[in-house]
Amino acid sequence: MAEVLDRLGLIYTRQGRAAEAEPLFTRALAIVERYPASTVPELVTVLEDYAACLRMLGKLHDAESLEARAKGLGETR
Repeated sequence: MAEVLDRLGLIYTRQGRAAEAEPLFTRALAIVERYPASTVPELVTVLEDYAACLRMLGKLHDAESLEARAKGLGETR
């Protein structure tokens, strides 16, 4: 489910519909954080895609926070 939400959010973001994409990324992130079966690469993908969405919305501080988290997780893979 998280993967589907992430992909749809990414499509919306690329279409310039970042405001519609943000809740999808929020839900996707909640899902991958909640379930231990989620893999680190899945979490990193959602974080990076969500950060791109936030950048489009001008929420740079939030985007940078997610990017730093993704980078930290990516280094542990």
